[in-house]
Amino acid sequence: MKGDVRKRVVCFSKAKRDIFQANQETLSAVRITNYVVSKSLTGESEDILINDMTSVVAAAPSEYSFQYIPDQQPEIVSLDEVRRTVEIGEKVTVKGRIKKGGKTELVGARKLQMLKSVIFDGTDNLYLTLWENEITSVSEGTVYVISNVNVRMNELVKMLSTTPQTIFSEVDDDVLEELDDSVAIHLLEESDDSIVLAQAFQSVDVDKYRCCIHCSKKLTPGLETKVVKCTRCYRRMRLQDCKLNVSCRVTLNDNENDLELSMFEEVLSTLLNTKNVCELSEDVIAEKLLDLQDIELTFKEDVISAACKL
Repeated sequence: MKGDVRKRVVCFSKAKRDIFQANQETLSAVRITNYVVSKSLTGESEDILINDMTSVVAAAPSEYSFQYIPDQQPEIVSLDEVRRTVEIGEKVTVKGRIKKGGKTELVGARKLQMLKSVIFDGTDNLYLTLWENEITSVSEGTVYVISNVNVRMNELVKMLSTTPQTIFSEVDDDVLEELDDSVAIHLLEESDDSIVLAQAFQSVDVDKYRCCIHCSKKLTPGLETKVVKCTRCYRRMRLQDCKLNVSCRVTLNDNENDLELSMFEEVLSTLLNTKNVCELSEDVIAEKLLDLQDIELTFKEDVISAACKL
């Protein structure tokens, strides 16, 4: 590839992984031929897929002119710290063993393959969602350092979900104990439904924002220019064409725990009994939410449905 170009590589061949590992240790360039190019999960970039038919060999010095400059290694965050302190929506680097679930599901309008798994690092265990090619390329029981993995909320607990920028790096770690199969199976077989009952919301933080028309990333707040640039897909577009969205972060108590949840337009429309939540001011949205009583929130596979008494 010419120029400063970065692409995500997914390697299905164990033999090729050993070659990559050896060249990484010596900081040697490789020449890759007969590989497959596939659209990423978002469709905005391309992944390189390495299989048994791909040729991976050391590159001669005359074949390249670039200098290898290693990225600054991100700090590895323990799963216990993820659960306790990391905010929803942040991306982190974690390390642990993976136990895969037994059922691959098709989700969303694009029918993407998703496999709910568990990751364990000795401090805690969390759900880890694997997508598409990762389902077969990631090995169960292997210790990985996983960078750029997204922290999300599912069934009232934090979980990790990979993104098109997520990188799995296999590492040797004989110290990290194996995940107890009974613990993993219990987590993976838990009910998909979870219900929260609360008398009222304790606090509300309303956020109105515009999203990229291509990848739906939240645009930088406070933009006043006519043309904006997305920081994820790097496309430019007219600000007036970007959809206005609204979300709320609320706190509540279900008589057992203090919870902090994020709710988006579909749920807010149900709670506020209006189809045009974005037309309401932030103060009005907050006031209406704080007036609600006897709230019932049902979680199913990241989806919240709601009911309440006005």
